[in-house]
Amino acid sequence: MLNLDLLGNGDGHRVNNDSIKRAMQGLTMSRKEFISSCLMEDPLQRRTAADLIKSKVLQEVSLVCRVGESDL
Repeated sequence: MLNLDLLGNGDGHRVNNDSIKRAMQGLTMSRKEFISSCLMEDPLQRRTAADLIKSKVLQEVSLVCRVGESDL
């Protein structure tokens, strides 16, 4: 999983760019763009939570979760 790969950075305080690139290998372009938009250092350039929640990537996750719940 992406978060486990990032935690393997070894720094404990900051995630470096190499760790991010390795973790994002194999992801779709839309997922890479979503993650990159969350990691912008400049808060004026970073998307807000309100913008992110409307993201197609999160809508896909929500849909998958709802479909999975119907199987229970």
